[in-house]
Amino acid sequence: MPESLTLEYKEVFSSGIIKTIAAMANSYGGIVIVGVKDGPGDERLVGVGEATITQIVNACHDSLEPPWIPEIIPVRVSPSSEDLILVIRIDSNRAPRPILLNSSAPIRLQGRNAMADRNRLAQLFGEVANGENYSRRSLTKPELPTGRNGDRQGDFIMRTGIWVPVSESASWRPISEQGIEEFIRALEHSPLRRMLSGWIRPFKGKGINPFQQEGLNTSRRVRLIWQAELDAPVPYPVQSIVQLHLPDGYGSPTSTMSITIDVFVQIRRVLASLSDQTHNSVWHLEVAQVYATLQGMLAGLTDSKVIDSIAKLVDIDPLLVPQPLHAYFRTGPPVNELLGGNTFLSGITGASESRGSDLVADPTLDLSDDIERNTQVELWVQQIAQDAGIRGMHEAILFMHEQEMP
Repeated sequence: MPESLTLEYKEVFSSGIIKTIAAMANSYGGIVIVGVKDGPGDERLVGVGEATITQIVNACHDSLEPPWIPEIIPVRVSPSSEDLILVIRIDSNRAPRPILLNSSAPIRLQGRNAMADRNRLAQLFGEVANGENYSRRSLTKPELPTGRNGDRQGDFIMRTGIWVPVSESASWRPISEQGIEEFIRALEHSPLRRMLSGWIRPFKGKGINPFQQEGLNTSRRVRLIWQAELDAPVPYPVQSIVQLHLPDGYGSPTSTMSITIDVFVQIRRVLASLSDQTHNSVWHLEVAQVYATLQGMLAGLTDSKVIDSIAKLVDIDPLLVPQPLHAYFRTGPPVNELLGGNTFLSGITGASESRGSDLVADPTLDLSDDIERNTQVELWVQQIAQDAGIRGMHEAILFMHEQEMP
């Protein structure tokens, strides 16, 4: 791959490595690979000695203000060689921005470094003043729709999402129509779509309306909706709404785009509306359904094709697309009532009523990895139960996994 906004090669240690680290940290992050020649040819992997790691660490500590050391991953050139290729991973989300070098703030342009001008420097210091960090920003909390009497309609709504950095070239222009179509295709083949289909298998419906634009759509805002349709007075038991929002710049470039995924379930209303009353309208949410919904939403946002389509929309490297760090769970009926039909679960006497939880991900877990994502989902499901004063969720999850085994 050629050098780019987020990738640079260095053959040996030099002060330019430290400048690039600072520039990427102050921009969109990226990777510096040390021990590789920049340019074509078969002999690009020259490698460096282990002492180069110490040189980089010391230079970052001594030259950067505040001192900051990125992740350095050593990889042997070959099994028999002592020489190393050093992969320096600069995560701008973890860097104490702005990072100064010689009292200036380097930034990254396409394939080269530059110094921040007054506007960019003000933006970086503004992040400190406002406590901003694009991937740690909280999502807007979802709300269930309300009826005429003010009652919450629907069984529950779940929301997760991410804040994505936007390249300077993409910050001024509208969201690409072609990019939206590619994003929709990725969603339709993602774990999110497969999870949604699982919700409607028990019902005989008219069909599925795939993800498509509906509602408020502008040059900088996209709203997609997926629906399962039934032949019932209340026709939609499950809906998913995906929204992309590139805030208006008002004369200055936008630095982030928000992406949210909602899953809205109203099975009790649907069953109650059926005239033949063949279904029991007192429907209970199963632990496996909570688990599968959270799992599908996280897997959808970390799916490689979905990530690639997001990266193209904002013109960044896919490595810079962050993982979800938040999720929200909001219920119409109290949580203990909604989960009341599950074996192993019991309420704690005197516990306060809960109608959902605010969920925060463990940033050390890689949610694109099946095992680590399962770990996160289990922690969230247990938190939902604990917030509602419910005991026995650990046993319920173990029983769920036993039922899944062949």
